[in-house]
Amino acid sequence: MSSINDDEILFHQMVHSFSLDHLRKILDSIPNQSSNGNESSLRDRLIYLLTSSNLSLKSLAIQKMVDVHWLRTVEMRPLESLHVDLSNISDIAEHLLVPQNEALHFEHDLPFFKTICTLLSPLYCKSEVQIITLHKFFYIEKSTRDLIVRSWDNDTKAYKCGVILRLEQIGEKPFTDRLPFDFKVSVNGHKCLLPKSIPKSSEVSTSSTNNTIPCQSNIHIDLTEYLDLNTSSQNSLDVKWSNEISDFIVGVYVVQKLIWKNLLVNLKKRPFCVAEKTIERIKEFAESEIDLLISIQDPITKLRMKLPARGIGCTHLQCFDAIHFLQMNEQKPMWLCPLCKKRIKFKNMEIDEYFLKIIENPNLSEECENIVLSKDGTWTEKKINAVSNNLRTNNCESTNIGVIILSDSEDDDIIKNQNV
Repeated sequence: MSSINDDEILFHQMVHSFSLDHLRKILDSIPNQSSNGNESSLRDRLIYLLTSSNLSLKSLAIQKMVDVHWLRTVEMRPLESLHVDLSNISDIAEHLLVPQNEALHFEHDLPFFKTICTLLSPLYCKSEVQIITLHKFFYIEKSTRDLIVRSWDNDTKAYKCGVILRLEQIGEKPFTDRLPFDFKVSVNGHKCLLPKSIPKSSEVSTSSTNNTIPCQSNIHIDLTEYLDLNTSSQNSLDVKWSNEISDFIVGVYVVQKLIWKNLLVNLKKRPFCVAEKTIERIKEFAESEIDLLISIQDPITKLRMKLPARGIGCTHLQCFDAIHFLQMNEQKPMWLCPLCKKRIKFKNMEIDEYFLKIIENPNLSEECENIVLSKDGTWTEKKINAVSNNLRTNNCESTNIGVIILSDSEDDDIIKNQNV
C-alpha cells in the first residue's frame, strides 16, 4: 500500500490556507513566476512548484511559503499576550476555560472512533496568556472499565475500546490540523506519548531554525495505557502548552475503535451519486464533439478501481478508490482528496454510480486502462495503443479536452453491484 509524505500533505494544506495577498507575495519572491491571476490559479501555480522535479525551485518555493507563514503568525499574535504578568499563571489559566451558553462540539469527526461516553466535556481554552495549564480529574465507572479490559486483543496487542484526548484548533488557522505549540500531556503522573512534530527538518533546507514548523498533527492522543483500570480511583489529567496564538477545544472520551471495513459498510448504505448527475457533469466537461479520455486506474495505487468515489465538495469528475482511501486513512488519518488535496469529511464521501457501473460491466476487458466518454454520457473502451485525433491523453499538448482519472483498490468481496 502506498504511503503519504507528511510534509507534502502539510505544504498542500498551507497553500490552500493562504490568502490572495499571501499567494502573490510568495510568487513575487520566486524568480520568473507571475503573480497575476485569481486565487485559484495562483494556488495551482504554487502547487505546481511544490511538485516540480527541479529540486532547487521546489526548495525555494517551500522556503518562501514558510517565510510568509511565520510572518503571518507574527501578524496574528495578540499584542496584549506578549505583556502578561505570569506571576499567577495557574490562576489565570483556570479563567481561560470559557463557559459557553451552547454545548461545544468538535468541527471534525474522528471516523474511526465510535464515542461510548464522555469523561470530560469539551472545554474552550483561550490562549490569552503565554502558558496554558489544565488540571482535571475524571472517574471511569466499573462497567466502562470492564468494557475496556475485555476489549484487549491479543493479536494486535491493543485495546479495541479505550480513552482518548481530543484537541481541535478553532478560529483562523495558519494551516490546518495541529496540536498547540510546546504541547505536553500526562495522566496519573505519566508522560503521554505524542505524535511526532512535522514537517521533518531535513525536508526544509534553511539556515534559520525559525523557518521550521514545530507543530504536531492533530490526531487523537490515546490515554488508555496510563489509566487505573483496576480500581475506582480518580484519574488525573494534566495538559500544558505555551507560546500559542490560537484557541483550542479540549475533551476526553471513551471510544470504540473501528476499522476500514466498518466505515465501508456505512458508506455503501448511503445514497450514491446518481448516474444522471454524473452524466450532466460529463456534458459540462466535454467541449463540442470532442470526447473525454478517462483513466480507470486509482491515482495512488495505479490499479483498476473497484469502488469509485469522491468528496461532495470536489469539483472534478475524477474518482478515487474508496476502499484504498479508507485503508490509507486508517493507517494515517489525512482525509485529503488524492486528486485535488481538498479536505474530505467521511460523512461527505459518496460512491459514483455511473463509474461503478462501468467498472462492473462484464464487457470491460481486464487489460483496459482507459475509457472514452462521449458528451451524451455513453462510453467505449479505449484499446491499448489506439490513436485518435479526437482524444487528448495525458501526454498531449492539445487543450480541447480534459483528462479524467478514476480509482481502484482491493477486496472484491465487499463490492455490491448497483444499477444505473
